[in-house]
Amino acid sequence: MITFLTINAFIFLVPMMPELVALAELSVIDGKVSQEFLDRAQTEAMVGASNTLPLLFEMLLGSFKPKLFKEK
Repeated sequence: MITFLTINAFIFLVPMMPELVALAELSVIDGKVSQEFLDRAQTEAMVGASNTLPLLFEMLLGSFKPKLFKEK
């Protein structure tokens, strides 16, 4: 599960960062926050939130340790 989360972060989050930084720099130059920056930030926030769901499930299942299969 940790491998999945790491790969997911590198595939989805890392490529978004340079674009978001560039849009933020353009917004500073223009003196107002662009709609494109807001849209990209919202998308990144949703991706980040979706990355927490598998981690939450892993923590819950790890702490309760439900028996998914009968032990022989």
